Amino acid sequence: MSQPSLSASSALPATSANPGSPVPRHIDAREMRGLLPQLFAGNREASFLWQLSQRLKDPLKEGEDGRFRMNPFWLSLSVLALLALSCFIYFTFKRS
Repeated sequence: MSQPSLSASSALPATSANPGSPVPRHIDAREMRGLLPQLFAGNREASFLWQLSQRLKDPLKEGEDGRFRMNPFWLSLSVLALLALSCFIYFTFKRS
């Protein structure tokens, strides 16, 4: 997704502490209506697996090399559920 470039004539003078940072400019409704089709032109709907991985990943820390890192809460919850399921299967089928 690319943003429209700021031209020197339409940009406001830099007043922030960092002179290298881009300064947001105000746009009118006509220009916004022209930019919205560009934003929504691509198919942004993500697959089910991508959405699931985004929900399960750790929001505070990325994995090494940008790989997937599971949230510790979901990891511990799944281990606990697996342990409970294995105990249920053992006491239901093996001990009867």
